[in-house]
Parts: sequence; C-alpha cells; structure tokens
Amino acid sequence: MQKKFLFVLGLVFILASPVFGQEQPAQKYAATIKASDLRELLTIIASDALEGRKAGSRGQKMAAAFIKQEFKDMGLLPIVPGPCGPGYLQHFTLAKYDINSIYLANDKHTFDLSAAVLYAGRQALQQPQSAPAMLIDTTRLKGSSQLNSKLLFVTGRITDRQQQQQFSTLAYQKGAAMVVFVPFDNQNEFNSYLRNERRFFASRRYSFLSDLPEEPARSYFVIGPTVLAGLLQVDNEEAVKLLGNPTGKKARQLNDQQPVVRWLTSKPSRTLETENVLGYLEGSDKKDEVVVITAHYDHIGRQGNNINNGADDDGSGTSSVLEIARAFSQAKAAGNGPRRSILFMTVTAEEMGLIGSQYYTLHPVLPLSQTVVDLNIDMIGRYDPAHEKNKNFVYLVGSDKLSTDLHRLSEQTNATYTQLQLDYTYNDENHPDRIYYRSDHWNFAKNNIPIIFYFSGVHEDYHRPTDTVDKIAFDLLEKRARLIFYTAWAIANREAGLRLD
Repeated sequence: MQKKFLFVLGLVFILASPVFGQEQPAQKYAATIKASDLRELLTIIASDALEGRKAGSRGQKMAAAFIKQEFKDMGLLPIVPGPCGPGYLQHFTLAKYDINSIYLANDKHTFDLSAAVLYAGRQALQQPQSAPAMLIDTTRLKGSSQLNSKLLFVTGRITDRQQQQQFSTLAYQKGAAMVVFVPFDNQNEFNSYLRNERRFFASRRYSFLSDLPEEPARSYFVIGPTVLAGLLQVDNEEAVKLLGNPTGKKARQLNDQQPVVRWLTSKPSRTLETENVLGYLEGSDKKDEVVVITAHYDHIGRQGNNINNGADDDGSGTSSVLEIARAFSQAKAAGNGPRRSILFMTVTAEEMGLIGSQYYTLHPVLPLSQTVVDLNIDMIGRYDPAHEKNKNFVYLVGSDKLSTDLHRLSEQTNATYTQLQLDYTYNDENHPDRIYYRSDHWNFAKNNIPIIFYFSGVHEDYHRPTDTVDKIAFDLLEKRARLIFYTAWAIANREAGLRLD
C-alpha cells in the first residue's frame, strides 16, 4: 500500500510540475511589487512639487521626465519615432477653445459652457450665427425632407454620444443650421448626466492642432429644460410640457413663431503641448503581439492656492504601472522574459477627456491590429463606502465586453493568486456613472481591442486637494497591482492569443 501511495504521489508531482514551473516565476516576480516601493514612487508623483500634473503644465512635464527616467533605468526600450532616433515621449500639441467663446443666446440670456451647457465639435466661426428655432423629435427628424436652415431643439432620450453624432449628421444633411439635443424633461436627470459627461464634452474644447478645422456636421449642443426655457423665453413648467409633448398644439405654435437663437463656436484661442510616456519590453517568440498596460499620470492641477495632488487619481495607477514594469524587467533580465511584447504607457490629458490615449490610438507606435489587450489602471489605491467592511476587492470593468476568453482568464488568475473580490457593479454599460466610457481603456475598446479596467471606486476626495498620499491603502494597492501583473503575465505567456467574441 505504501509503495502504491508513493507511486501515485510521484505521478501527481510529475504531471503537476509544468504548472508549478509556470507559477513559480510569476510568483517570484510578483513578490517584487511591494507596498513600500509603491509608497516611495507615489510620494514623488503626488508631491506638491509636481503641482497637480495638469496636462501642459510644468508639473506634468516634471512627472513625464521622472517616469521616462524610471523606464530607462529599468531597461525598457524607447520606441517613439523621432528625428534623432526612438524616444520615450510621444509629443503632441492641442488647440484649446475658451468656454466663453462657445454659447447659445437670445436677446435676454446667454448660456456658455460655464452654465449647464454641453458642446461637442470644433466648428470655427468668426461671428455669431443665428437661425429660427424649431422643436422636433427624432421621428419627425428622420421623416423631414428639408429643415430650411433651422436651429433644431431635438427632443427624445438621445444620451449616447455616437447616437448624437448620427442624428446631428442627419440633421445637417437635411439643411439644419445647428443641432441642440434636449434629452431629458427633468432638470435633475440632466444635472446628473451633466456631472458624468461634462469632462468628455469638455475634451471637445481641445483639438489636435493637425486636425483643424473640423466639419460642422459634427457640432452640436446638449442642454436641459432650464436652458431651453431661457432660450424660448417660457417658464420652466412650460418647457417641461413642451418636451413631454413635442408634437402637441403648443409645440406647433412655438414652431410657427420661430424664435431666433444665436450661437458662437469660435476658433481656438491658444495651444498647449503635452506627451504620453512609453516604455517597451520586447517579447521572445511572439514579440509581434503586444500587451499594453496603461494609466494616466496627469491630474487637474491647482485650485487657487490648493494643489490637487491626485494620489489616488491616478498616482496609484501610475505607480502601479512602474512597479509592474520593474517586475517584468527583472524577469527578462533573469531569462524569464515574456513571450509577447509589453508596452507600458502612462498617458496624459485623461482629465481633459481621454485625449492622450485617443492620440495614441490615432497614432499608434505599434499596430493596433497586433495589440492583444489593454489593461488600464485608474484609481486603485483606496476603497469606497460600499466596501468599508470588506476592503479585499477591486472593481473590474470591460473584461467580458469583447472577449469572454479574457474574462475567464482574469477570473482564473485572481482565483489562483490574489483571491480579491472582483466586483462588476460598474460593468453595466448603462450604469448611471458610465464607467466603461470614462477612462483610457475606452479608446482601445472602441478599436475592438479587449480591455480590463481596474478601479476601486469614487471617494469623498475625488478631484479635491485632499486626495493625498496619506489616504492610500498601500496593502490593497500592492495586492491589486499584483493581480494586474499576474493577468498580464498570463496573457503575455500563453500559447494562444485572446479570442474575440
């Protein structure tokens, strides 16, 4: 009996040894990701000296220089083409529009972007334009043959930006002069939408300098009932009634009266220069396939004399990228490098509307067709009120959107190594916070590249000067960074690529 037991035990060891052989290097290098090192990095990145790292600022340039030197010291390769050879910095220039040069108005009221108004587009006008206004729902818009140079207030719950672009393009094809969406007949609902979407519409105040001018058909406003009431010179209650019945008698009377509305969408007033920071680790036999690991290193700068240090947002992600990169670099130096290549990228201008990652996906240094995944990290250093009693968690967004294969790998990796609670609360694309669209992974996802977004929730210090290093739970940050490392390791070293659904 004893001999039989020893034989079976030996057989189990022989069959299991390849698995152990794969796990041991991953565990060895994951263990180099330490809370103490993360604290050291984050203390620099979120220091007052970097002045809040606002894109285009001195502090952002200092942060870029620091990250570049870290990439260089750990042996990552420069890969951004340049006149003097490859470098680590992907430079680009933005043109910026002032908020008071974009507005909707009538003889009594002017509503610019500092009010409850959203604007998408870069139509450059020298002088204000005006047109008779018309209230129309999406059904009538589709059926109208000619809109005769009208400014259209388009009713109906059109909240998705792609749908808005489609309807505005259709309206311009039918002769509209300007399109204004009014998607809610409840001002509180619009205010919630405004809070979630303002940053992304604000990004439309910036243009890559080389892209100007943009066609007018991509320009439109989004407003709520209160602004509509001011533009139509009716009270708020009347505006809500019009929105609830856009084909009724009162709406027809309004269209017959054709109140005139003015608008201005002027040329950009200034430019700013900023840069993504890229470090490349070349793979072995599958080096043409690329795993991308991203975090944004910019933040929102100063508020008066107060510095927004952005320790969690997104110093936590930036520090994690650096620690994960160092772990992979040590593995490669010891002969355990990944089969697939890995691009470590800290992006700029996320706070202006995902602009840095958008620039990379428009001007990739490695083909998007050979990019197998983006693992994006934004705010993983704290916990939110929903997890005060169970802090051993991380929110995951997007893992199942494009590749069930990626989702299974992610779940299995966590079960094997880190045993975090994977919370998918924000994974619903229709969640009111719309997290799937709100960080840099979105620019990869919309190019059909599988993504996972790692996030630990919003807290009371979000976008405030009190988002500081002392609030970070470094034990949690370490564990979450290790999960991302293990996931990247599994993807980079597996035989088959990730299957798209």
